[in-house]
Amino acid sequence: MERVKWFPGHMAKARRVVTEYLKYVDVVLEVLDARAPYASRNPEIDGLLGSRPRLVILNKADLADPRLTEAWAKLLRSQGWSAGPVNSQNGEGVRAIVQAAHALAGPDLKRALATGGEGRRPWRRLSLMVVGIPNVGKSSLINRLGDRGRGSRNLAAVPERDDGGPKYGRPGRTYQQKLVRTGALPGVTRGHQWIQVGKYLRLLDLPGILWPRLEDPHVQETLAFVGAIREETYDAERLAGRLLAVMAEVRPGVLTDRYGLAAAPVAREETLTRLAEVKRCLLDNGRPDLYRAAVMVLTDFREGRLGRISLEDPAEYGRFFAPRAD
Repeated sequence: MERVKWFPGHMAKARRVVTEYLKYVDVVLEVLDARAPYASRNPEIDGLLGSRPRLVILNKADLADPRLTEAWAKLLRSQGWSAGPVNSQNGEGVRAIVQAAHALAGPDLKRALATGGEGRRPWRRLSLMVVGIPNVGKSSLINRLGDRGRGSRNLAAVPERDDGGPKYGRPGRTYQQKLVRTGALPGVTRGHQWIQVGKYLRLLDLPGILWPRLEDPHVQETLAFVGAIREETYDAERLAGRLLAVMAEVRPGVLTDRYGLAAAPVAREETLTRLAEVKRCLLDNGRPDLYRAAVMVLTDFREGRLGRISLEDPAEYGRFFAPRAD
């Protein structure tokens, strides 16, 4: 892949907002993609956040190899970080985030929360800032945190709806309204917003912050694999061919199990061509539709249909994480 230079204006603004609002938050939630913690970590983040208490969240753990995810969490904890895996789809690990955030918030805030405003300190919410590059699941995580905060106090129970407007369904049947919009494409969140969650918690949601130049070919390719870089910045066919080659190395049986390919050809282009033929991705003239096949492969990987696969081993990439400064 050619070097990507992609730094939209809303991301530059997000970086300024981090600096401006950092003084108003108690703890920062740094969200990484569990499949690629090194590639999905903005190298500018330490300089932006300074010594502010921080939780490192390995999100999308349901898509990653659980053995490697636990190894990453263990490594980060050994370096002094509060870190752990989270599955924003089913809420696994979300409760631990809230507990760890309270532990990091400091004795003054914990005392204020415990007294509920009585005594010398005024009552206030625990304030969290959520940061990370695009498409690591920040919005899904916020919605899960919101479900937990509102559900425990029955603040999100609303009547069922259909196209004709509100109506009441069966007793006790309610649904949760999403706090923020989510999507499979990077850049869904465009502006910062404070989100109140229940009585004791508020979140600051920011757009994903991507650095101006992706100099490392591994980082650039890996971010394209997981969907953190917009499609117009890469060639889908070449990227899918490369992903097929990676899958043949880390999960040799996936091409056979998922696509029915008996053996992978030496050339990546041949693999994608054969896959298009087997899966009947054809143009009107009967020739293989390589773009359609490429989109299928990339989508299958990003949505976990190829299995729980990690792209980075902490034994190789863990050295790039600096220990927490006290």
